[in-house]
Amino acid sequence: MKKLFSSYASVSVQFTMTLKNQKNNTKPTEKLFKIRNSLLTDAFKNDNNRTAYNFFVLLFICIYVNQAVRDYLNHGEVLADLKLFKKSLNNVQAALLIWAGYFSMTCLVYLFFKIWAETRSYLRPQHTSLWDLFWLSTTLAFLSTILVICQQIVSFMKVHSFIRNNSLKVIGHKIHSDDKLTLPKFSSYFYFLCVPTFLYRDAYPRTEKINWKQVCYHLLEGSAVMFVMIFVTRTLIIPTVQDFGRVEYTVGKIFLDFIQNTIGGCVYLFGGFIFFHHNIPNLVAELTTFGDRFFYDDWWTCTDYYGWFQKWNTSVKDWLNCYIFKDCRDYIFIGNLVMAKFTVFVFSGVLHEWIMSSLFRTFVPICFLKLIFVAFPVCLLSLPKTAVLNVMFLFSVSFGVSVFCTTYSSEYFANINAPLENYTFTNYLIPRFFSFIASK
Repeated sequence: MKKLFSSYASVSVQFTMTLKNQKNNTKPTEKLFKIRNSLLTDAFKNDNNRTAYNFFVLLFICIYVNQAVRDYLNHGEVLADLKLFKKSLNNVQAALLIWAGYFSMTCLVYLFFKIWAETRSYLRPQHTSLWDLFWLSTTLAFLSTILVICQQIVSFMKVHSFIRNNSLKVIGHKIHSDDKLTLPKFSSYFYFLCVPTFLYRDAYPRTEKINWKQVCYHLLEGSAVMFVMIFVTRTLIIPTVQDFGRVEYTVGKIFLDFIQNTIGGCVYLFGGFIFFHHNIPNLVAELTTFGDRFFYDDWWTCTDYYGWFQKWNTSVKDWLNCYIFKDCRDYIFIGNLVMAKFTVFVFSGVLHEWIMSSLFRTFVPICFLKLIFVAFPVCLLSLPKTAVLNVMFLFSVSFGVSVFCTTYSSEYFANINAPLENYTFTNYLIPRFFSFIASK
């Protein structure tokens, strides 16, 4: 937390110095928003691409019908996946109330920002540095830190972008000058909180009206994808790990589970991409008439991790590039691109680990370790684009997802099947599934 506070302070001081010495030709490049569809939205307008998509839908239907018949003959039930789906929605009302509270806290940031900006114009020039340091490094950063602790990473990223973007205008404004300081309206800030982007702008390109047909389509497709992932979880992932905590597993058995669950990892990879990077952002964009829907690029053609990280989630990539990579390159590791990239991976690993530990209520830092010791070194390599390397790369990513799912699920069932009477923070930090791995 202290590092977060100090980073706000150091960056605010650097901004003040930069604004005083900045020349017109050194203005940093910014992302330009424009009206455009997502890649798959345009791709599926082609009949051949749509036919290939329909083939995979047909393949799943055949697999599901086969499993449903087996469930009916063996257990007398057909829609077993609906039970798991219903169980996953336990306490959804409380979750929505908590989310509403966190969103309201995010809206309050605008009030604090306006107090800081408007009060600053009445201060003497020699007092503004102390005022900036206090608000940018303490008050506003503390609110953002609370949001992170409350698992509101999206809100934290948006708040950070809003403050960083508009604090430049306030710091660059001359005190007691005739030029009036123009602050963003609350309506602009509120719209920014609702649209699927992490980079603040006072205005965005917007479509003329809401296409309710597309809204229904994304709702139905998103629900179908979620159902597919639940089906894979029930039939592929859970049977391999549900006995953790009851019996011992050998290293060979665990490795076999990793290989077996690669099929599920592949489904999670593509299904999670469709749901989180295509359906949800396009649904929100359609409801808010947000025009720029370039949320991802053709990551499925990549042969290396560097290209994949650039294309998998362009919204997050743009934020990391603007506020983590560039800051590290220009202010911390001046000119050192490798260390700037490494910091991005560390930051991304911490956020991913926070999400996974909160989701499974356990700490298994396998995601962080893979990003730092596997993904980052591989990103320094540049591989040619060939069909063989593309298949090998997609298999490696699917296998990595399988390792994540199997490991976290094993830890989850180990805690469920063999609960501890006196659960301490030390038990939280030490993965328990190691205790159920046979030494031979």
